[in-house]
Amino acid sequence: PYVMACLNARKSTSAMPSVLIDNRAFIGVSDADAKHFLHNLVTADIEGLPANEWRPSALLTAQGKVQFAFLITRTEFGFLVDCDNRDAAELHKRLKFYRLRAKVDLAEPAPGSAEIVWDETPQSGLSRDSRFVSFPVWRSRTEQSGQGGAQDWDALRIQYGIAEPHTDYAYGDVFPHDINLDQIGGVSFKKGCYVGQEVISRMQHRGTARWRMMVATSDTELVPGAQVMSGGKPAGQMGTVSGQQALALVRLDRVKDALDSGAALTAGEAAVGFKFPENVTF
Repeated sequence: PYVMACLNARKSTSAMPSVLIDNRAFIGVSDADAKHFLHNLVTADIEGLPANEWRPSALLTAQGKVQFAFLITRTEFGFLVDCDNRDAAELHKRLKFYRLRAKVDLAEPAPGSAEIVWDETPQSGLSRDSRFVSFPVWRSRTEQSGQGGAQDWDALRIQYGIAEPHTDYAYGDVFPHDINLDQIGGVSFKKGCYVGQEVISRMQHRGTARWRMMVATSDTELVPGAQVMSGGKPAGQMGTVSGQQALALVRLDRVKDALDSGAALTAGEAAVGFKFPENVTF
């Protein structure tokens, strides 16, 4: 009953730029300790999460690597976690592991779709996707399915440096900084301890992030998964591709060395350049 109530599906009549992403799953988190439980477990500030916002967050390993990445929003019952459906069962299991004796109800994952709308003021029932810091993107859970508009969505994510697990990076390989989570409100550096917090705080204060999600550009078509090479050394890997632009997880020092020395940067057969996503300030 909780899941059905808080996943109020809506039928879209939007003529705005939009997409339906149908590989999602939703986990309801409720009861008296829900806010405290999440706030002290995941990377984002949950206590300060306003209504009508989907906020990015992650559950880390003790070593500070991203174990799961997802979005969280408030509901009238508590909170709702929106994750890739390939992660849902394991994420639910991990949340139960950390629950211990806390008064928290974790609903079984419910498969569904995300309706995403951007560029204009949304219809009612949609909440802000705050990963897009300077651009209005809105989303909601829906019963509809389909992949209409996926190419436009990929292009928008690339422009703003919004990475998705499995497509743009692998769990266990990256820190939150590597995927720009610190730049898009997905990591709080002011709250108390959470899993992996000490490592991430040290990285933030020392400025030691070596990898970042950048926008790759080329005069030719780019290939997902292609390795980025800099002066004969591996320097990163392509993720989501939209024509001649792509998200790429790159090692900053090797890209900088190539740019300073004039050495070629390539991805497969393509010569590539790199620029900062519009969301970031590093």
